[in-house]
Amino acid sequence: VKSLHKPGSRVYSVVFANDGRTLAAGYDGQIIRLWDVPNGECLKTLIGHSSRVYSVTFSPDGNTLASGNEDQTVRLWDIHTGECFRTLKKHTHWVWSVAFNRDGNLLASGSEDWTVRLWNAITGEDLRVMEGHLYRVYSVAFSPDSRFIASGSGDQTAKLWEVSSGKCIATLYGHANRVRSVAFNPDGRLLATSSDDHTVRIWDVNTQKCMHVLKGHTHRVRSVVFNADGNVLASGSDDRTIRLWEVSTGSCIDTLPEHSSHIYSVIFSPDGKTIASSSEDQNILLWDVNTRTYRTQLCGHDCTVYSVAFAPDGNLVASGSHDGVIKLWNTYTGICQQTLRSNRQYEGMNITGAKGLTDGQKEMLKALGAVEKAA
Repeated sequence: VKSLHKPGSRVYSVVFANDGRTLAAGYDGQIIRLWDVPNGECLKTLIGHSSRVYSVTFSPDGNTLASGNEDQTVRLWDIHTGECFRTLKKHTHWVWSVAFNRDGNLLASGSEDWTVRLWNAITGEDLRVMEGHLYRVYSVAFSPDSRFIASGSGDQTAKLWEVSSGKCIATLYGHANRVRSVAFNPDGRLLATSSDDHTVRIWDVNTQKCMHVLKGHTHRVRSVVFNADGNVLASGSDDRTIRLWEVSTGSCIDTLPEHSSHIYSVIFSPDGKTIASSSEDQNILLWDVNTRTYRTQLCGHDCTVYSVAFAPDGNLVASGSHDGVIKLWNTYTGICQQTLRSNRQYEGMNITGAKGLTDGQKEMLKALGAVEKAA
C-alpha cells in the first residue's frame, strides 16, 4: 500500500509488531526506525548503535524491540518512548541474530565471536554464555516451548542448547559448509537447517538424528521456513529457486524458478496459502502454495531486497532493500499505492533531556526531525 523512504541507508531487516500497526527496520546507517503502518509515518528514529543494524525483533507483547549490530552490542528499546533502556555488552564481535522466546522474558543473540548468549529481556542480565562453536554464529532460534535454543554457525554445524542450564545437548554434524539458517517446526519436535553446501537438513530434536537430507539446490541455501501446519518446508537459494519439501518424507514437492538472481528470504503468510520471496533481482514474488505458481511480481526497488515480512493478518507484505526503501504491498492486489517520503535524517528522535547539547545544536536537530517535549 505504501512505500516508506529514508534515503542513503540500506535496510537489512524489517519486522511487524504483533498488532500489525508498527513496523521496525534496521539500517546500515547505525539507526533503527519505527513506522506507523496505517499512516505511513516515521514514529521514531532510534539512535544509539554505532554501526549497521543486522537484526531487529519485537517482543511478543510489542512493547520492546531488540536489535543486534556490528558494534558488538544488543540493545533493548522501549517502542513507546524510543529510548534504549538496556545495552547488553558482553559480545566481543558483531551480533548477527537476535530472538525472543515465546513469553518475551528471554532473549538469545548469536555473534561473530562464536558464542550464543542468553539474556533476561526484562533486566538485561547476562544469564548464560554458550560456547562451543568454532566460527561465527549466523542464526539463533528458540523452540516454541522455550526449552531449547538452536544456533547455526560457519563451523558447518548447528547446535542445540538447553535453556535452563546453558549446556549444549547436541552438535548436529552433517553439513559440509556454513549453516546459514535454523528454524523449528511449530510443535518444536523438528529443526530445519540450511547451508552453503546446497542442502537442507531436517533433524529430530528429541533424538538429535538427521531425518532427511534435502538435495536439489545447486548453490547456497540462505533461508528456510516451515508453514504454519509444519508439513511443508520452503527453502530459498542462490541458485535462484525456491523449493517446497514434504516434511514427513523429505521429498521435493516442487521447484519454483522465476527469480533471476540470488534469493535472500522466503516466508509463508500466516494462513500458509502464500509464499513471499525476495531477491538480488530487486523483486519480490508472491507464490500461490496450492498451485505452486507465482501470483504477483512486486516491482519497484532499485537494488537487492534483503528482507520481507508479512503483517500478522496477512494483508500486507513489507520489503526492505539495499536502496534504503521499505515498501508495503497489498498481498492480494500486489499494488504499492503511495510513496511517503520524510527526508529529515533524525525524524522522530527524542532529544528531551539530552545532555551536552547547545541550544543551537538542539535547534539544528529539531530542524532535521528530532523532537523535544515540553517540561
